Amino acid sequence: MTDNVVEFPNREIDVEVRLDLNEDEIAMITAFLTTQINGLLVTADISMESAVYACLRAAAHSALEDGWSAEDFEAFCKSTEIQEIQVDA
Repeated sequence: MTDNVVEFPNREIDVEVRLDLNEDEIAMITAFLTTQINGLLVTADISMESAVYACLRAAAHSALEDGWSAEDFEAFCKSTEIQEIQVDA
């Protein structure tokens, strides 16, 4: 398994995830999930923190559905590097 890097911005939403997968598919799914989360934030009484935990739970569920072991998913999470990036407005 290779290291994975998730870059979080200092300002508005622009996250780059570098994986050896179909980037268009990942971008499409990310856009859909982000839209759904933003909709919940304005229509339901939820916090962004709850959204983060729900996304982590969904990621774990998706990994297990894809045949990953719990240990593989945990190793994937531990190998993920978080970096803040500056986004030009």
